[in-house]
Amino acid sequence: MNTYFEIIGTGTPVVFIHPPYMGHVVFHYQRELANQAQCIFYDMRGNGKTPSGDQPITISLLAEDLKHLLDKIDVSSAVIVGYSFGSLVAQEFALNNPSRVKGLVFVGGFSEVSTPLLNREFQMGITTLRLGGYPLLARVLAQSHKVVKADFVRQYKYSRMSDPNIALQMYEIGRKYNCTAQLHKIQAPVWAINGSHSKMFTYYMKLYREHLPNIQEIVIETAPHRIPTNYHKEFNHIMRKVLENF
Repeated sequence: MNTYFEIIGTGTPVVFIHPPYMGHVVFHYQRELANQAQCIFYDMRGNGKTPSGDQPITISLLAEDLKHLLDKIDVSSAVIVGYSFGSLVAQEFALNNPSRVKGLVFVGGFSEVSTPLLNREFQMGITTLRLGGYPLLARVLAQSHKVVKADFVRQYKYSRMSDPNIALQMYEIGRKYNCTAQLHKIQAPVWAINGSHSKMFTYYMKLYREHLPNIQEIVIETAPHRIPTNYHKEFNHIMRKVLENF
């Protein structure tokens, strides 16, 4: 897989994993962290500038793609940041490659989809894509992650570059994935960053605390789920504090 990636900065390697149909540009504001870390942004297969390939999408396959990318760029271990769906890939990667993970950061993360609200969000994505509404999905994602107009334009154009069939598969496998019973095997330190206005994650934090008792939760007051863009200043400040541990 010829994975598209960008590396900026020097220091502790930090990999950012995006949600479906968004690509690495959703982390535009995290480029500011390059003065403290080696920031690695990439597009998962079928997203942005990375080709789709011919294999059925699974979380394990996406985690294996990340391993191959780190091998290619000669990064032995990194802090792995997973945003929303990206947290599933981060957890799978950590479970399969413990020595490659310095730390894990879940931004609006979850280990399974088992609440009505989150299940509904996945189902909305699935239904929209099955009905051919990928321009609408691109517009909704771009609008909801917009801070200024340029954010909308950048995200919308990049989403439209992605393969809708791959995005559909990602939503479908994400809804079925469940690694909760395996979480106790994760050896790296874990941080969970959530917004106080994203109530659905209260349940998932309960699961995390049961299986990862040393997890550190940081709540951003008044923030919604869309933290990397809409609350990027607060998120970047937290990331700088996290990076002080490495």
